[in-house]
Amino acid sequence: MRVLLIAPEFHPVSIGGGGVVVKNLAQGLEKKGCSLAVISATYHVRGFFDCPHTTNSGKTEVTWLPLVPSPQVGFQLKSYLPPNMLSVFKLLEVFVRGDFDVVHLHGFGHVFCDFAGFLSKLSGKPYIHTIHGFPKEPRRRGGLLRCLYGAYTFFLGNPTVKSAAKIVAVSGSLAEECKINFPNRTVKVIPNGIDSSCCVEPSVRKMQEVTAKFGLDGKKVILGLGRLREGKGFQYAIRALPYVLEKVQQAQLVIAGEDDGFGYTQELSRIVNENGVKNHVSFVGRITDEDEKNALLWQASVIVIPSLEESFGLVALEAMGSGRPIVASRIGGLSEILAKDEYTRLVERGNVKELADALIATLTNSDLQVEAKANRGRRLGEFTIDRMAEAYFNLYVSLTSKSSKAGSG
Repeated sequence: MRVLLIAPEFHPVSIGGGGVVVKNLAQGLEKKGCSLAVISATYHVRGFFDCPHTTNSGKTEVTWLPLVPSPQVGFQLKSYLPPNMLSVFKLLEVFVRGDFDVVHLHGFGHVFCDFAGFLSKLSGKPYIHTIHGFPKEPRRRGGLLRCLYGAYTFFLGNPTVKSAAKIVAVSGSLAEECKINFPNRTVKVIPNGIDSSCCVEPSVRKMQEVTAKFGLDGKKVILGLGRLREGKGFQYAIRALPYVLEKVQQAQLVIAGEDDGFGYTQELSRIVNENGVKNHVSFVGRITDEDEKNALLWQASVIVIPSLEESFGLVALEAMGSGRPIVASRIGGLSEILAKDEYTRLVERGNVKELADALIATLTNSDLQVEAKANRGRRLGEFTIDRMAEAYFNLYVSLTSKSSKAGSG
């Protein structure tokens, strides 16, 4: 089976977890014998006439299509913009020459994917559309951004999804959100999968390097991973820290992630100063080295995920795979992933005192730390790459079977 994956992000050119998920899917489909091609966007551009280029990821050829340059408007637009003219021609060429059994789009809110969906429909190739989440920031910020997002949704986003042969959501809560937006469509749930390499303990040398680099010797590390924006809820972890320090003086909150483009780092720094915890909070930026990231996960005493909204939450899988206890908000995809995990404490989102109590209880429970680590592989359970790839492969087969019957009819 020949499959074309189209996604606005593909690891390592990825702002969030979506690019990692698509790469994991490609890896799983390769193991199942699929012949793959990947079309992804690149927003690291110098101008309007940057040329498409190709690289290899395993056995898969990845074609990178430059988007038009993002204007400096105070918020993250990089991956949401349309392909430049040279990328448009390349995408046309792919659809004209490519003999694909299945076209699979990923993401909502990306003009790049909407254009690919239009070409897929024009060429008579049915496509599957996986929704990884709906952007929440435009509604939160309001004003012009909210108006522009509303226009996009009406004229481009919703029509692209409605034209899909199959719609997939990465969690049950997201599927319910999809049903509100697309009430007459069936939405299938296929959870994301993660590479089990995160279950492998880092070398002693790498652990020592990370300890020294981030000044973590003798610390009880509370690790937060994710983009620095309001929806990730790190402001509540910072406000909970004074309560935690009353009971656990060695506590150190480490936040690893880059600013989403909305300038929220300044707000988080203000909250740090306001709460008098400057010496107990470290902003270490985005960790691009996977070995370093894995070592930082293993160094943590607890992973905190205080999000206000989360369609899935890939960091929850990374935390389980590295054997860490978790404290997370009782919301959306996080609840689905973590509700059965005995080493997780779920708290009401935005509740600082409940969050602090859960962190204290986790940090002071040495047995919990040991057991969570010992059971790291089992905790991933249904969230493996193989299970994700199997579910999508079966969906591809059902789609191609229907297409064959329709063609013969």
